[in-house]
Amino acid sequence: MIRVYLEDEQAELDLHLGSLVGAYRATPHENTGQSANMLTTGQAVRLPADLIFGQPDDKEGMVDSAEAHALKLLEKTRRAH
Repeated sequence: MIRVYLEDEQAELDLHLGSLVGAYRATPHENTGQSANMLTTGQAVRLPADLIFGQPDDKEGMVDSAEAHALKLLEKTRRAH
């Protein structure tokens, strides 16, 4: 991923590292089918395209309280691992 992104700009790696890491964390892994963001936080990160084009309605992902969120995150983590 890094080689393709920085094909002619390798001297400026430090300027693009944040974008690369964000893209890597948001990309589903081949083996797990889940992104690093999903495995660590239990939710996908909203990308600029999501803000522009919107996201599908996902009422299933909504929680009522911090405790409910923690329990849901724990269950997702158990399933993922």
